[in-house]
Amino acid sequence: MLSDQGARSRCATCAPFGVTFVLIGSCGGYFKADGRALKLGKWAGKTSNWHAAGGIPHNRLLASLSNAMDVPVSGFGAAGYDGTLDAELRAV
Repeated sequence: MLSDQGARSRCATCAPFGVTFVLIGSCGGYFKADGRALKLGKWAGKTSNWHAAGGIPHNRLLASLSNAMDVPVSGFGAAGYDGTLDAELRAV
């Protein structure tokens, strides 16, 4: 399940950051499913009320989801948004 609750809560500012995503399950064991919450990029170590640009493009999440479903990619979408979140999300 993916949630865009964070984006809706700041809709008045049209801010394209702070989008919350929730992954449920491990995609057949590809992802580490241990109930953890991750804050990545400049969000790491900040409080839940910190709202500023500097997170990780969600394209990296989409690339990791693609890889988990045996569709290998190194990025998703427009050039400049390459990379995955495999290092952060994968089960080892």
